[in-house]
Amino acid sequence: ALTSYISTLLTENAQKRLQNETLSRLSEARARLEGTIGATLYISQGLVSFTAINSDLTQRQFRRFAEEISSLNNHVKLIALAPDNVVRYVYPLLGNLRALGLDYSKNEEQWTVVKRVMQERRTVVAGPVNLVQGGRALIARSPVLIPVEDDETSIERRYWGIASVVIDMDTLFEDAGIRPEMNGYQFAIRGADGLGPAGGMVLGDPNLFDSGAVVLPVNLPNGTWQMASRPVGGWTTSSPEVRIARMVGFGVT
Repeated sequence: ALTSYISTLLTENAQKRLQNETLSRLSEARARLEGTIGATLYISQGLVSFTAINSDLTQRQFRRFAEEISSLNNHVKLIALAPDNVVRYVYPLLGNLRALGLDYSKNEEQWTVVKRVMQERRTVVAGPVNLVQGGRALIARSPVLIPVEDDETSIERRYWGIASVVIDMDTLFEDAGIRPEMNGYQFAIRGADGLGPAGGMVLGDPNLFDSGAVVLPVNLPNGTWQMASRPVGGWTTSSPEVRIARMVGFGVT
């Protein structure tokens, strides 16, 4: 009985160490992911500021600015501006012509998030989104607000439209070092459109959240994700300490 009791204690200690190691790895992965997303979203803020002071910009001005800012980040797949919620500016055009002329109010999948951006007047990271030009991506949508009647002293702002930065999901998670299975650990992310536990899956197996995995929040602009992780084989452990304790204990007995 004493041998069994000691073996149980050692097993529990080994499981706690494994959980702490998993939590440490998950914390590191979360920090990398939040840092990568934050660096990418700086582009969105730059686009909003540029458009707010150049609301009548030409296609040439937009293209030159978009070329410059997209060269700073390899996660950016597309940059778009939608005055009055209709996409009029797109970079790059190659492979994205189908996005031109898209009316968000007539696209059921994307209109929900666009309405949320309009109401809250803050950036929302939407997705995964099925793009009209094909593929899946995350989209950072930000409202473009310009001074009313060009009155620089007024604190009121008029809604001009939506600035969108389409983020390549594969390269984003790859650079953050996150895959569904990596280095003996499983990862999963849920909270599509920044809705936390109420949102759909973003990455990995949804069953991971119901298997006792370690879960941490991932902070986004105006929303959160949930990230879960556990060892590939679960929490069971065959610690050498446990095996040795059993052998010695039963041998002495």
